[in-house]
Amino acid sequence: MNNLPVVSRETAVSVVTPVIPLNFVYPGLSLAQILSIVRAYRKLSLLILLAVLSLTALVMTLWPRTYTAMVTLMVNYEVNDPLNGKELPVGQVGSYISTQVELMQTPEVLLAVVDRLRLTEDKDYARGYRGDSGTLREWVAKKISKNLAIYQGQLGSQLIYVTYSANKPAEAAQVANTVAEVYLTSNMMRSLKSQLTGQEARMTRLNITLASRHPEVVELQSQIDATRLSLAAQSNNLSAGTSTEKSPAVQQEALPVEYKFTTAGHYTNVSFVSRASPPVKAVKPKVLTGFLLGSMAAGALGLGIPLIYELFHRRVRCRDDLERHHGIPVLAEFGALPPQTSTLPMRTAL
Repeated sequence: MNNLPVVSRETAVSVVTPVIPLNFVYPGLSLAQILSIVRAYRKLSLLILLAVLSLTALVMTLWPRTYTAMVTLMVNYEVNDPLNGKELPVGQVGSYISTQVELMQTPEVLLAVVDRLRLTEDKDYARGYRGDSGTLREWVAKKISKNLAIYQGQLGSQLIYVTYSANKPAEAAQVANTVAEVYLTSNMMRSLKSQLTGQEARMTRLNITLASRHPEVVELQSQIDATRLSLAAQSNNLSAGTSTEKSPAVQQEALPVEYKFTTAGHYTNVSFVSRASPPVKAVKPKVLTGFLLGSMAAGALGLGIPLIYELFHRRVRCRDDLERHHGIPVLAEFGALPPQTSTLPMRTAL
């Protein structure tokens, strides 16, 4: 028994209990902590909210307005050419309309629009040109193409929409109409050239068998002269822009009888459905969307800035700040104390 080890009574035996860090026990902020922070910084949050909303209103007011005008064209592929006897196969309708859409955006059409409207003399269109990227006409034509959108209607529609966006309503309508007019003029010229080629080929065959004064030869020669006159008139319209200065009815009255005959009998499968008019309402900026996004940003900044600041400058504002972050239990919690007033009697000066 005497050989057994003896434990000293003076040595204290301690039991170490593993402690989990409070950051893992209570991650993040509780709702009470968030509400206490918001309550403490309510004036700052309101100031940030008003500042962001005011900035949004200023941006919406100063933001340049963008207006979009639309021209509607119709491709009538079911009509045959009474002079040339041409008919468009039904299976090629989709590719034909897609080709017309691409033709409207070719440099030939856009350069003609630039010349017709004299856009090279417009400071807004010439701004930024340095001479190292082609001619000024080409520079302006590229600017037009960026604001120009041409597309076919949905579900195999026969309609083609030509839209142009500009900072001025009248300018948007003018450019959209001019693009459509130049395209139709170019389309008419291609048809007239094809018609003239066919008439001249027929005249060559008639000259072999008939005399020069034969009624059929005389009539065909009259048609050839009228077609050439029509082609020259369309060429002048394309280069000089007379179609934008006079209405189609006035131009038609000024033409000779032969040209009226050719134009009346000439077949074209693309025509105006409606011309563009100056839009009343701007498409950009979208004021309602802008104010909605501005309100969301104002709320996020008004609440986020005080919360982020509080994370780096912690203060005790509620019981959760003691229990969750310091591990100190709170036995009781009192509300805000009213300001103390002096109860001492006031002395009256003698």
